[in-house]
Amino acid sequence: MSKVHSRKSGLYDGFEGYRTASERDLKQVLTRGLVVLDANVLLNLYRYTSTTRADFLEVLTKIGDRLWIPHQALDEFWRNRENTIRDPSNARDTIKQLEAKLNDSLAIIRGWSKRIALTDTVAADLTNRLDNAFDEVTATIKQVADRESSELSRATHEDPVVNDLEPLIAGRRGEPFSEGKRAVLVKQAMERIENSIPPGYKDKSKVRGEDGASKAAGDYLLWVQVIEEVKVRNVDVLLVTGDVKEDWWRKEDGEIRGPRLELVQEMKRLTGRRLLMLRPESLLLHAKKLLAIEVSETSFQDINRVGEYLAKEDGEEWQSNEVEETADSPKGPGERYLLDKLPEGRSGDYLEIVADMAGLVPESPDLDAYLDAFQERFPGITLRSVARRRMRVLVSLGLVHIQGRQVRLTDLGERFIREKSISIIRQSLLDRIAGASEIVDLTQKHSPDDVRDLLRTTPPAGLSPTQARLVYRWLCKFEVVTT
Repeated sequence: MSKVHSRKSGLYDGFEGYRTASERDLKQVLTRGLVVLDANVLLNLYRYTSTTRADFLEVLTKIGDRLWIPHQALDEFWRNRENTIRDPSNARDTIKQLEAKLNDSLAIIRGWSKRIALTDTVAADLTNRLDNAFDEVTATIKQVADRESSELSRATHEDPVVNDLEPLIAGRRGEPFSEGKRAVLVKQAMERIENSIPPGYKDKSKVRGEDGASKAAGDYLLWVQVIEEVKVRNVDVLLVTGDVKEDWWRKEDGEIRGPRLELVQEMKRLTGRRLLMLRPESLLLHAKKLLAIEVSETSFQDINRVGEYLAKEDGEEWQSNEVEETADSPKGPGERYLLDKLPEGRSGDYLEIVADMAGLVPESPDLDAYLDAFQERFPGITLRSVARRRMRVLVSLGLVHIQGRQVRLTDLGERFIREKSISIIRQSLLDRIAGASEIVDLTQKHSPDDVRDLLRTTPPAGLSPTQARLVYRWLCKFEVVTT
């Protein structure tokens, strides 16, 4: 009689949710698995620029028959489509916020004018200049918003998004539940919401009104439809969603690390398959590399912009590390980079600290391993999210390139490690950092005290006063300017 050998449990058995997705995993699911889109991914097509929309649709086209849209996602798409079209760039909210700031600014000017007994003529001139500037800015915002939304139409036959989605989704969508089954699932959803079982418990506030329960159950209904489709296909699944709430994502130190552990386990238990999740910007990024698709750099920035706005609307903290970890794109105005503080603050030796940070790279090419080494070298940085921000200085200076989950020295970075030359950092500051050249110009015309005052009151375009003063500090530390 032959012996039956049972499979021995491995490191990840029972802990599958902690396993991060490798490029191989993502390529496998993009080419052989099931790729599911949430409703917000479809609706965001109205919020993107035409270039971004075209890039994203090209990615979906490349995914082809592996693409699948749950019925619940389509239901939410159609119910929210017209509200999204009405103001896709949220220009009205932006202008309202500016109006509030304008009123505050006018009140400050009036109060100051009274305190110093400013003449009515001069006071009126100041307020008129502020009013005129506001009118000019809001006119430009409306112009940009009108240009982006002009091609969108509420008439479905004239709507480019609908016209593009129709052939893409044909034959790749789910069917609705029967009324009886839907009623049972809505009841289950309410029980899960009460017990904070993901997904969907963060939508508890929607449980009011005649159809409140049905709306609050939306995430769970979509989840069940995904599970049922995975059972049929018997493949791993990639869920793409712009929702960043904690009832979908596992977060550590405020950073998204992957799907909720409960969701990974539930998918594994009910289907035997693996759940992976990405946000829209990450799908675009990975598809560019893994599916060999040309994607404009501005598309990444545009998708990030939309994601950040919507996250703040939901009261969620936004962090764009998924894109930042894999695309070294400029984050500052004029296609330049922003700086951050260094681990040991303004009192440390900037050249030595930058050299130490860069020196960790050859020993720790994996991003997580690098961050471990970074926090060991700089024990004052206790939060992973802070360590990530601080190490981005190396990217801003052109010393390091991050691709996927790998950290690599650039040619310039290798040269800096060899020479540890201050001139390399000086040139990088001038060539790559937002506001650096403008601040150098100021120092040639004004005293140090005047420069500091100007940076507080009128920083270079696109920089906050805090950012401008930080750049000035870097320039002083590396003796690009004198204090």
